[in-house]
Amino acid sequence: MLLVDVDWSFATPRFRFRLAGTRFTRLYAEEITGRWLDDLLLGAWQDYWEAEYTAVAQQWEPRYGVNAAVWQGREHVRFEWILLPLVTSDRRCDMVLSGVRFEGSDGLRLNAGAPDETLPLGALVLEPR
Repeated sequence: MLLVDVDWSFATPRFRFRLAGTRFTRLYAEEITGRWLDDLLLGAWQDYWEAEYTAVAQQWEPRYGVNAAVWQGREHVRFEWILLPLVTSDRRCDMVLSGVRFEGSDGLRLNAGAPDETLPLGALVLEPR
């Protein structure tokens, strides 16, 4: 679980991790609380996450995705994530609540048919098990 501040005082919004949960920090293997998204060394993922957080903050639309990455020496670590905008009474998204689950954590097995793309949450079709 992540709680991310949206800072609108720049030409484009910037995102600061107000809180990174213990489980995320352990799986990510680095403390990111208090750090800016654009200061993290995410390589090819940098633009991807900037675009996802910006879309959520600007459009107020939750987003969901399933992706795979090379991480901590392991190839194709799959994870699912959700970004939820938290909008204030003055109609501005000042925070994003994020959830991330890594395949293998808590016995999680991602569906082989899960999309390897981002979807607006309203476009997600859940099938009964």
